[in-house]
Amino acid sequence: MPDARPEDGHDVLGAYLQLVDLGPHAAGGRGADAFLAEIRERHRILMEARPSVRPGQFKTRTNKAGDTTFVAPDRVEGTLREGVSILETLRDPFSRAVFVHFLLSDVHPFNDGNGRLSRIMMTKELTVGGLSRIVIPTVFREDYLDALRALSRRNDPSILVRSLEFCQRVSAACSQETTDAAITTWAQAYAFCESPRHARLTMPNPALVIETVDGTPAPTDYWQALRHDQRAPMPI
Repeated sequence: MPDARPEDGHDVLGAYLQLVDLGPHAAGGRGADAFLAEIRERHRILMEARPSVRPGQFKTRTNKAGDTTFVAPDRVEGTLREGVSILETLRDPFSRAVFVHFLLSDVHPFNDGNGRLSRIMMTKELTVGGLSRIVIPTVFREDYLDALRALSRRNDPSILVRSLEFCQRVSAACSQETTDAAITTWAQAYAFCESPRHARLTMPNPALVIETVDGTPAPTDYWQALRHDQRAPMPI
């Protein structure tokens, strides 16, 4: 737990523990009441270090992210119930995973932690269906958010579906027996890179040499590109 950011550390640890052990909620299709109770309990555990966000309680004020305004508080429960009725008509586990993820992300039922909760519930649907988990790496963050916005604002689900399917293929390819091997393999996919100008998520390439700079492992060509930028003269 980092001394300077204990709440952030608790958030990460809380999400990790739920993803490692999905607990007694691993079976889907139990109705809207069970779904609402589950997400409230998961949110309570996830955000218990942040009492100001009212862990486990639905929002009472409309929340926004950039230009996106999420579902009004008085319509949260009804929208989620309608969403669950649609979810229960889906049989394909990948379809269920994508749907439940977008449902929670777009409704944004809580004050904070909605994205993490939506990915936890997506993971549950994938593992119940015997499918690979989906990791959204650092380098893919903006692509992922753009895909969510395309569905929210333009009613275009194709980008989100393709993005999650691609991340799932990369995630499956990066599965390893040890932590060190997994970190190296993810690094060979450019997963930890923060500059989208010099890196894109790829399938892991075992031929790439990994260099760790300030704790971040990435292919040497990524670091070389950043160093080149730092040496380049400023435009007049």
